[in-house]
Amino acid sequence: MDRNALAELLQALESRRDAEERRREERYTALIERVGLAVAAATTPTTTPLMSPPKARAMKMSAEDDPEAYLVAFERLATAAAWPREFWASQLGPCLIGEAQAAYQAMSDHHATEYDLVKQAILRRLNITTETHRARFREYRRAPETRPRVVAERLCDHMVHWLTPGKKTAQQMGEAIVVEQFCHVVGAETQAWIRRHNPDTLEEAVKLAEDFEDSLTSARIGILSAPALRSSRPLPPSPPTPPPPPPPRVPGTQTS
Repeated sequence: MDRNALAELLQALESRRDAEERRREERYTALIERVGLAVAAATTPTTTPLMSPPKARAMKMSAEDDPEAYLVAFERLATAAAWPREFWASQLGPCLIGEAQAAYQAMSDHHATEYDLVKQAILRRLNITTETHRARFREYRRAPETRPRVVAERLCDHMVHWLTPGKKTAQQMGEAIVVEQFCHVVGAETQAWIRRHNPDTLEEAVKLAEDFEDSLTSARIGILSAPALRSSRPLPPSPPTPPPPPPPRVPGTQTS
């Protein structure tokens, strides 16, 4: 057998082996698909599956826990344990104490199943708002022996809860900073009035400040002009002068 014939024979054997390998692979793939379909058909329920409640449980809140920190820890646990979000509220409720528990119990049965609504009710009951974090950001003071990194982390945490960068644009966050500085500059009385109304924009803050200060100015003008108005009115007539009393009687004398 010459070299060319041998090469052709080897090539034919190689092609036959490749074809057999492909057929074997196809049979194996078909078998896997049939088994997979059979398993899926056996395990797929005919009705909507019922989700089972999570097996893990969150630790109960303690009196020393910061409510916001506890909620963050709860959310991380629920996410890591892959709990369906429909079960978050029912898992959180039994773990609450104090005012947080009171807020949960005051909710309707329907709303108490929505975790986001439960969280809002708790924070509202505890008066934890963006304004709270703004004040904490500005008033934060370093405790003795606190590491600089811890100080920076706490400031960043208050800033995030105050400015909520995930919910606001860069322009809205910048406006919130300007509003905060505007309130600081206008004075204590005007600032208190603005803070009471919690404006969302700089324009609202300016309008509140103008209305408040205009009212103060009007009130002061009214007080100052009140004496002048009274002095311009005619004075009532003076009462008549009573006659002088009779001279005292001297004993022993006769009155004529």
